[in-house]
Amino acid sequence: MRNENLQTKVYVTYGTEWYLYLAHRIAEHPPNLYTFVSDMIESKNLQTSLY
Repeated sequence: MRNENLQTKVYVTYGTEWYLYLAHRIAEHPPNLYTFVSDMIESKNLQTSLY
């Protein structure tokens, strides 16, 4: 995205109730958790293959 000059925003939760907010978001749309985990695994595999 950087090469295409697309603007992005990073949304970071913080404070004492960040975990409740996260749990609420996961409960709203559980497939997002699967997407997150699979993206992390794919990213790790890509990084490993670069070495």
